[in-house]
Amino acid sequence: MGVERGSRAVRREVPGGFTVIPVARSAQYQGATGVQTGVHYGAQTGWQTGVHEGWHCPGQTVWQEAAWARASCSIARIVKAGATYASFLSTVLRDAGVTRLSVGVQSFDDGLLAGMERLEKYGSGELIRQRLADVQGIFPTLNVDMIFNLPGQSLAMLEHDLDVLHGLSVDQISFYPLMTAPTARHKMEKSMGHSDPSLRHPMYKRILERVLGAEYHAASAWCFSRNQGMFDEYIIDQDDYVGVGSGAFSYVGGAYYSTTFSLNHYCRRIEGGQSGITQRRPVGLKDRMRYDYLVRLFGGELKRDYIERRYGKAFWLYMAPELLSMRAIGATRHDEDAIRLTHRGMYCWVLMMAEFFNSVNSVREQMREHIRAELEAWNEEAKVPLAAIGRAAAREAPGR
Repeated sequence: MGVERGSRAVRREVPGGFTVIPVARSAQYQGATGVQTGVHYGAQTGWQTGVHEGWHCPGQTVWQEAAWARASCSIARIVKAGATYASFLSTVLRDAGVTRLSVGVQSFDDGLLAGMERLEKYGSGELIRQRLADVQGIFPTLNVDMIFNLPGQSLAMLEHDLDVLHGLSVDQISFYPLMTAPTARHKMEKSMGHSDPSLRHPMYKRILERVLGAEYHAASAWCFSRNQGMFDEYIIDQDDYVGVGSGAFSYVGGAYYSTTFSLNHYCRRIEGGQSGITQRRPVGLKDRMRYDYLVRLFGGELKRDYIERRYGKAFWLYMAPELLSMRAIGATRHDEDAIRLTHRGMYCWVLMMAEFFNSVNSVREQMREHIRAELEAWNEEAKVPLAAIGRAAAREAPGR
């Protein structure tokens, strides 16, 4: 189990089969996931809080970076020898206020798990099924992350995964297409071969046939929930999101931000009173419109009053090519109050979101290559707090 998708760090095994991910090494920030402090802070402010496992994505849970980074609580200290994973979840995370547990399973097929090097680490498909059954009910939402169209995966294997999930009756299921960074993709292709693109649409269609209906509704194009009000792990209904921890992405005020991928550099910046952010990229008006069009419709609908409030009539002019083409192929339906996805559109959006995150993965690889340069560039200027820089600039402004 991992903590918070926005964090990056060294994994450490603890009793019960869990993996703890600290985001800093110093004693002050030991365990710096700050599960208890961060969750309590989030609960008090009304922000969404959760625990997630799997590869990292643009920041999901909005926790204040300073509050998280300075948390002194360490999961490894809390979990005592002999503790089971169920007791760890109930006595530490649930009691701290966590309401959603997301478990990266990927597949229940032992052959596929072995090919992904997950069989030895996390156990067989049957063992994973038993563990999921044991933790069902501890949190209001138990989400299971699955992948379809893996190399070597057949429709029969997918059907087996769907049968297991049906028997578990988990609260939420997320079925992702295969999304990997170039390096990871090459490694997977060497060990498992290539995925069959001709199976991607039949597999997704079968997922919708088995999952949608009386039991589940679509929270997004690839997330399916039993009950209303269960949120997806991806930000689809907020204008901004903040990622915290080393190697996290944020989108705030029409600009992308990313924190350093170097744990050492991240610790130095936080200890020096700085933010962990090292990169910023402004987003132009047309790209902001495209982003909202992609992400909002990924959640099923884009409200007309939201478009009017955020962009006015300019949206329909700038986005005319995209709007017309998606409507022409039957991917969207223009209702009186909103633009909505059709079942065909859900598949189109799965493909587009997959490409979006593939691009994010490529950016991550590039940022990892800059870790040494970031450390070499560290100097006294970086230790000046951002707030002080802002005040100095204000004092020197004309007319002050």
